[in-house]
Amino acid sequence: MNETKELFCNLCDKVTVQKRIYPPVEMYRCMNCDLVTDTRRSIKEIYNIDYFSERLDEGWESSENEQFMTRLKQVQKFVQTGKLLEIGSAEGTFLHLASNEGFTVEGIELSEDAVQLCQEKYHIPVFIGTLEKAPLTLETFDCACAFHVLEHVKNPTDFMKRVASLLKPDGIIAIEVPNFGSLKSRIQKEKWWFIKPGEHLTHFTTDTLQKMFEKTGFDVVEKVCMGGLNLTGVSDDSHVGKQFLRQFIFKHIKIFSPLKAVVAKTVRKFGISENILIIGKKR
Repeated sequence: MNETKELFCNLCDKVTVQKRIYPPVEMYRCMNCDLVTDTRRSIKEIYNIDYFSERLDEGWESSENEQFMTRLKQVQKFVQTGKLLEIGSAEGTFLHLASNEGFTVEGIELSEDAVQLCQEKYHIPVFIGTLEKAPLTLETFDCACAFHVLEHVKNPTDFMKRVASLLKPDGIIAIEVPNFGSLKSRIQKEKWWFIKPGEHLTHFTTDTLQKMFEKTGFDVVEKVCMGGLNLTGVSDDSHVGKQFLRQFIFKHIKIFSPLKAVVAKTVRKFGISENILIIGKKR
């Protein structure tokens, strides 16, 4: 079925012809720029304590710390100190690591449960709410980061422009999102675990994310393919099943490491890794 509609495209900033993909999911690809959007809207209630509790599973925390350190090292190529803002700071792991590296950190987080976890563990200042409502002074931050956030917001252009307004001249922005052009996305199609109707509202490729940077006042300085063979990316609805598989993988990770490293290197080389990180500098 080749259903098309005229819908507003956030990247083109106008109504364009868009083709429906993966029916019955309400996802449409802009025929002009290739940006993919889900026409439903996210709800705050999904970001409760259960959403973040799996991060406390055995093996998850050490893996998450490693991922955040990898992101931080990418950021430190362009800014080594100063004020750092993270939007979607969850339970505060990245902010904690950045603070240990000498940054003065602040966070914004929608979930009250996540902020409570952050306060209990790290005592870092975090505003509860959205980026738009955060009482922040313009042009005061040296760096702003948002990891797996942009796909959740209903207007990515407004989000990026708001971030730009908070950054000092030549300030750095780091955005990571799921890669809709990844190998797993292409193979699994609508069963890809990042297809989350009503939660993930925009799906980016490296090209469309770069266009979003350029449109909102940033020059791209780095594009990084993150991850490769994501062994913990389980699309099983059973929390118990996911927890068991994670524990099994982390327990036996040394067995899979050589093969995983080869696959990850190959996937990153061709730009089809599961996540993409783009770093930009404010014009």
